[in-house]
Amino acid sequence: TIIFLVGIYDDIKNMSAKMKLLCQIIAALVVYATGTKIAFIQNPFGSGSEYFFLSPVMMGIITVVWIAGITNAINLIDGLDGLAAGVSAISAGAMLVVALLVADFPSAIMLAAIVGSLKDIIPDVSITVITGNCRMTRENHNVQAVHRLNFFAIAAAIRRCDILISGGGSLLQDVTSARSLYYYLWIMKIALFFKKPVMLYAQGIGPVRGAKARRAVRKVLQRVAVIGVRDADSKAELAAMGVTKPPVHVTADAVLSMHPVDKNIGLYILKKHGITGIRRRLGIAVRNWQDHDAYKEAIAAAADELQEKQDVHVIFIPMQYPADVEAGRDIASRMKTKAVVLDGHYTTVEFMSLMGCMDAVIANRLHALIFSAIMQVPATAVSYDPKIDSFINLIGDKVCGTTEDVEAADIVADVTKKLSLGHLAPEIKARLNHLRRQSLRNAYLALRILEGRKGVRKRLQQHRRSL
Repeated sequence: TIIFLVGIYDDIKNMSAKMKLLCQIIAALVVYATGTKIAFIQNPFGSGSEYFFLSPVMMGIITVVWIAGITNAINLIDGLDGLAAGVSAISAGAMLVVALLVADFPSAIMLAAIVGSLKDIIPDVSITVITGNCRMTRENHNVQAVHRLNFFAIAAAIRRCDILISGGGSLLQDVTSARSLYYYLWIMKIALFFKKPVMLYAQGIGPVRGAKARRAVRKVLQRVAVIGVRDADSKAELAAMGVTKPPVHVTADAVLSMHPVDKNIGLYILKKHGITGIRRRLGIAVRNWQDHDAYKEAIAAAADELQEKQDVHVIFIPMQYPADVEAGRDIASRMKTKAVVLDGHYTTVEFMSLMGCMDAVIANRLHALIFSAIMQVPATAVSYDPKIDSFINLIGDKVCGTTEDVEAADIVADVTKKLSLGHLAPEIKARLNHLRRQSLRNAYLALRILEGRKGVRKRLQQHRRSL
């Protein structure tokens, strides 16, 4: 906005180059102050998984220089009508393609949960996944894959399928991107065109803010076979949009159906970082959130006190690589005592195993909290989104605070209480068992559509008692 207004003023009054540069630097500083920054740089000559993490000072310098530099680079090529706009549009399109190609760790978690639940009931089920990284998806999940931009392959795969499953996660929302909402609706419309049953699998619906988007969601969902949502709020959102059929089933997050994994995997990773022995471990899995800084100071102060009073080994575990490594290093730099920041690019199984090797966890990532629960490790939650509060309330616990107002003393008290207990509280275990059964219902709802097919009915009958 600042640069736009400066451009208009420059067209009218003809500003000096120094004044324009100063305004550009001010605009870049505003961007940096609100939390958007260049925190790491990928090594262009490495394997593709090597990153240089920047200090806070270097983050500010490089972010400001980059924004001001790109602004002037575009300005310098504006010699012909449409040239600057055309180059900008091409660059934006290229970044969109790159974004679609980059592997998404939360999506990988959700896929692992859905595939695992389906294969628990029908081991020989054939699954084809629409993905941004076909090779990785095939190798990590033992499924077939088509690229999300290969529209002909998508249509062919849907034409061959028996059911289209859309989920889980929050696919139908227009907060992060309106385009993605229409993309997922388009996939469903292809299946409906070929008269294939469509199921929403443990989806979190909304927020859907645009009137046009709400009408589009209602129009498509009125024609699907089964709707499974992960919480009551999603059901209420669908009702508010006017979705009246089919019946909406409130289940639970698909990830809750995952099985615990071998802790030896995590112990091996910890050993490589010199973490051995019987000293209790406090895992911290956090993400950066907007320009919020209070929670980082609180977690750093709490970790210091817990090391001194509870003699715990503080370990930062990245869930989303490399962004969470930067967040962990930021908090560790604020601590007075020593902490270990793991810097690996971990798979779902490795991350779950690391969670299982902890005696307690502090996290503001939803799936880090879910994984710790699956691995029977008590967790202290710091919320940045209602989905955190919703999950913690479902298991009968309370969040310790938000990224804006959490206090170190509250974190220390909550972690100390959970370390003293030494395990998940019985009432939380009971609720988790119920949620696991609810999560498994998603697979049952999907497979119930296929009951008439050879071999499926018998397997469903064998599992109905547990569902």
